Amino acid sequence: MGIGYGMSMVHTGNTPAASAGAHSEKAKESSKTAEKGADSDKTDKKDSDASQKSDSQSGDADAGEGSADADAQAEDVRLDTAVSVLNGAGIQGFAAENAKKLQDQGFTAVTPGDYSSEDPQQSTVYYRDASLKATAQKVGAILGITAITEDPTSATEQEPIKVVLRS
Repeated sequence: MGIGYGMSMVHTGNTPAASAGAHSEKAKESSKTAEKGADSDKTDKKDSDASQKSDSQSGDADAGEGSADADAQAEDVRLDTAVSVLNGAGIQGFAAENAKKLQDQGFTAVTPGDYSSEDPQQSTVYYRDASLKATAQKVGAILGITAITEDPTSATEQEPIKVVLRS
């Protein structure tokens, strides 16, 4: 090609129309391949959706049972139960601080005090009888105490739930 006002075109056998036709064929092949891939993706998605639906349905059943248990247990928690929070750690204000945690969570009959016996060695929530188990567990959960024991000699009629705090 030289510099000038006119342009010359070299023909290589590919006319613009032929070139467009070739591109069109390639585009069709590419489109068919993409459609096959999309169909495969749709099948994979359907399988995945069915699997997730199955998992969520069984999960919902499990969650429903757990929720029913939690609801029943929540109904068993009696916030008006008398709870004694006793300081067996010798740390000033320890019983009052923990009693306030219970009051902040809705317990209405909480009394702090001191405790001088050697036993138990770890912080423990005692409850009088099985009817108070859920309430005692709630007390333990709020105060971070895992030792929860039914003991009618430690927890009495006047003191149905007794918390002994250790450091």
